[in-house]
Amino acid sequence: MKIYTFHFSDKQREALRDCWKRSREREIAPLYLLEVERLIKHWQGTASKTTTIKQQIALANNLKINVDKTPALLEQLPQDFEKLLASVWLHHKYGEAYFTQHSEACRKDAVNNTPRRMMLDAVIRGLAPAGAKEASPIRTEFSKLPPNYFQQTKTDADFLRIVASAASEIAWMLKESKSWLEKPDEEYLIFLLAYLYEHHFGKLPSAANEGHLGYISPFRSFLAELSKIINEQAPDHLRECKFGAPITRKILMVINKSRCVN
Repeated sequence: MKIYTFHFSDKQREALRDCWKRSREREIAPLYLLEVERLIKHWQGTASKTTTIKQQIALANNLKINVDKTPALLEQLPQDFEKLLASVWLHHKYGEAYFTQHSEACRKDAVNNTPRRMMLDAVIRGLAPAGAKEASPIRTEFSKLPPNYFQQTKTDADFLRIVASAASEIAWMLKESKSWLEKPDEEYLIFLLAYLYEHHFGKLPSAANEGHLGYISPFRSFLAELSKIINEQAPDHLRECKFGAPITRKILMVINKSRCVN
């Protein structure tokens, strides 16, 4: 049996990065693309195991009503749903400011080439003579962010209250878009890509045809390029992906609308 492993070539990664025209966003884009690559690899590899939209709505409704009395429900969540819940939880806990801080931390750590600095620091400490004063470890910008969903005490009352609120938003969003129930694969992927975008760039993407610089929005341009790459590498059992403008606008509208009513 042939095993498919999704990945971007250097040429594809550069083409995707070119979707962003502003220098600051081009600095952030490589880290976003790294997570996108992992997301799609997981999405393709678990196409038959992914939690269905109907199942996710049921999970969200159950958490909304019962999680404060039964925190153990959080120990039984499918991985894909838990990641979605964690992202929405962050928005409810910290607001959009968290995502702005997240994007800045990613940008600064990339500029500082922190992983290489940390390895060098480890080598220096390893070669230091016995008894020498140990240098303070390098603290990344990313490590300075406030605690995320996975760092929380899962029985804390405030944490559980926000989980219930986040679950309510997820249930509302998934119910709002009937098209996800009919053919969820690519639409749901766009939904996850939009949340991942907010994590890195500090704001939800735009689906506009043309920005103030005269270019199509970076997210729309990125989706068009990404769909070609996915289709080139797709296993035979997966159908062709089409990330069209109408469904992209609809998904972003649903996310924004849900935040106005919650």
